Amino acid sequence: VGAPVPGPLIGLQSLATQLPANVQLAATADIIDPAQALLANDYALIFTNHPLAAPAITSERLGTERLAVNLNQFMYQANQATITFAELADLSFVVLNDIGPWRAIIQDNIPGAKFFYQEERDALTEITKFSDFPYFSTNVSQFDPVLTTQLATDDKRVCLPITDDAAQMPIYASYLTAEKARVAAILKQAQAVWPD
Repeated sequence: VGAPVPGPLIGLQSLATQLPANVQLAATADIIDPAQALLANDYALIFTNHPLAAPAITSERLGTERLAVNLNQFMYQANQATITFAELADLSFVVLNDIGPWRAIIQDNIPGAKFFYQEERDALTEITKFSDFPYFSTNVSQFDPVLTTQLATDDKRVCLPITDDAAQMPIYASYLTAEKARVAAILKQAQAVWPD
């Protein structure tokens, strides 16, 4: 199971002990050509942010991944229920490097922002623990044990959903139509836990 978007992999990783023993989850979200990866049988199931257009492939909508930002509680923007990309203009953010299409979305939609990308989750956690840099999370972050612990112990931050359309990413599960029975159990478990 693979994906060019990290959210579904994080969600499935939280279910690892409940998945069939022969299921292998990709460690990173780095598939360049999802349709070709399926057609070449490199993967049985791939999660993407758009349906795949190929006659032998079926794409089913899994849900929506929704972006949020975690701000210091004393920032004036933190005193509202939601936020927009425009309201985040000119801020500096610490960001995990492996975020797939979210990277282009935040760069394209937050004017004047600076992004400090981190390769390792531990580095991002340490930086956010000892600084006031805002960082991003999504509705799927609840399945990430590191981020869940960080959010639970970080009482100086407020998590605000970003309301722009670009901050709402549809997620699709795609597979070879002939392999539907093979991926049905995994797909059913993913649908059951998806926070939509």
